Amino acid sequence: MKNIKLLLTFLSCLAFYANAAFPQLSSNNINTDRLLTNFKYLSSDELAGRKPQTSGHLLAQKYITQEYKTNKLLSFNVNYQHTFNYESSRQNKSGVNLLGYVAGIKYPNLYWVVTAHYDHLGDNGRSVFNGADDNASGVAAMLALSRYFSEHPPQYSIIFLATDAEEDGLKGAKAFITNPPVPIEAIVLNINLDMLSQDAKWKTLYVAGTRDNEAFKKIVNDTNHNLQTNSFKLKRGHDRVGGGRLSNKLKPIDWKKASDHSEFRKKNIAYLYFGVDTHKDYHTVNDTFENANISFYLQSVNAILVSLQQLEQLLPQQIQSNN
Repeated sequence: MKNIKLLLTFLSCLAFYANAAFPQLSSNNINTDRLLTNFKYLSSDELAGRKPQTSGHLLAQKYITQEYKTNKLLSFNVNYQHTFNYESSRQNKSGVNLLGYVAGIKYPNLYWVVTAHYDHLGDNGRSVFNGADDNASGVAAMLALSRYFSEHPPQYSIIFLATDAEEDGLKGAKAFITNPPVPIEAIVLNINLDMLSQDAKWKTLYVAGTRDNEAFKKIVNDTNHNLQTNSFKLKRGHDRVGGGRLSNKLKPIDWKKASDHSEFRKKNIAYLYFGVDTHKDYHTVNDTFENANISFYLQSVNAILVSLQQLEQLLPQQIQSNN
């Protein structure tokens, strides 16, 4: 009996260290019902494509704000709103970034910023550009992560930033970087979520920003190894100029400048950009919740969570890189 107890103790310790090295994907970590409810609503006709300064855009603001409150995020100022002004097409416009945060327990004065832009193209008077993949998918994922880390306090403090006017030239991200709520040197990492749900053909979610950081490479490789599925793949890539799937129809994409992470990169802040390749529904009226690959999307969000759980274990100097 004593030998059996020793064996059970050994196996228990072995399982503990295995799980520490390779955190398991678990639907228990993410409230998938809430995730999909948020994804569906943010891409619904009611929000009419979330074009800045429209009624649908205002509805999106109110919805995200309420989710921040429900998830008990802390706020830097009143009602999570950070307004800014910008110029586009020779017009003066205003935007609203939505910021909430969770305090870290080990490095409370060092910040990650999880970004996802909530604006899209609106409508053309006849049809709505719902922007499900681009980028209701990223915002819903960000909200799910904010809920998780509110319930499981992270090692680093994490700012959850729903950026505005990304489609108008990354204006929200620029406004945040120009006037951050914390010292710029305290921001050590940007995790950008932009288009997570539309890649049925290649079954691949790309991660950019790993090229010059060995610790990041290992995390992506370990997460992908842990997935143990043929229906989803997490892959390092999108770190250089190159066409997407529609490269014969679009000019080559400079992925380092393709989304909000670009503004963090300019300040030499390490980043990880999670997103799919371009696809046939990109910036069309067919980018709807009904056309999203829900199974792929759920796996994407869980893979991102597992990656962040591993990132938490890195020392600050392991995160810093020259992306």
